[in-house]
Amino acid sequence: PLHHFRYIIGLDSTLNQSMLGYGIWSDGSNSTVNFSGSLNSGTLNIPVSGTYQGPGVTDYDGWNLVGNPYPSALDLVAITGGWTNVEATAYFWNGSVYLAYPTTGGYGTHSQYAPAMQGFFVHCNDASATPSTPGSGTVTVNNAARLHNSIAFLKSTATITNGMIITASSYANNYTDKISVHFNPDATSGYDPGYDAYKLWGLNEAPQLYTRIGNTNVTCNSLPFDKTNMVVPIGFSCGLNGQYTLKADSIGTFASNIAITLEDLKLSTTQDLRLYPSYTFTYDTPDNPNRFVLHFDNPSFGVEKI
Repeated sequence: PLHHFRYIIGLDSTLNQSMLGYGIWSDGSNSTVNFSGSLNSGTLNIPVSGTYQGPGVTDYDGWNLVGNPYPSALDLVAITGGWTNVEATAYFWNGSVYLAYPTTGGYGTHSQYAPAMQGFFVHCNDASATPSTPGSGTVTVNNAARLHNSIAFLKSTATITNGMIITASSYANNYTDKISVHFNPDATSGYDPGYDAYKLWGLNEAPQLYTRIGNTNVTCNSLPFDKTNMVVPIGFSCGLNGQYTLKADSIGTFASNIAITLEDLKLSTTQDLRLYPSYTFTYDTPDNPNRFVLHFDNPSFGVEKI
């Protein structure tokens, strides 16, 4: 279940809770939606809730749909101190899959900007929750995080080193999915809230791409480069048979002495992503989803310069 998600039943319903996320639809692709009322400004917050996530619990309780309450874009990184018992990560639904931005790690599959009035999901991780008592948290925003730019979500993010995006695309439709891999000395090899982001599943006919941290599927993976050969398992699945392509971007952010290759376990092949950043393959729905492995090899790791 997704908490703080409301269906608007009556056409005369009043949208009177700031930061509560709603999904809207209208007749016709070019319809204009009009809102009436005062524009929001200043400090605003919304309570969120989460249920017990102990051993054996695998549901999605704790997810809340909130929204940018302002008529301007919102810089998620500038929401300092605004994530109380909430992972500092925003998840955006693009119509087929979820894109994520972990604000602490500063690198993800979405930008750090939430457009005006854009809704996004957050995860309440209140450790005090019990099987009988829900946990609680708060998301707070203020004017310091606002951007007076109508296209702020198209702006480039801060310069990143050792970070890459891999995009999975289908030949059968226009759906895509993305993952990010970022080597960050402040991260650990485990799941770090605010640095990593869970994998939330999209449409059945859309490609689903993820990496793994232990037994956890993630969309954004931040980890330290702590040995000569780093291995990142990649999972892929889709409800449709066909041809798909994995394309690696931002490889130039890595030092030139780091070899970056993609291994296809099904075909027992390896491709140098620096020379050939796109890999096309045939997928059948019975295939093992844990099919690919990213290899990062740095032969000079740990060698002191003289």
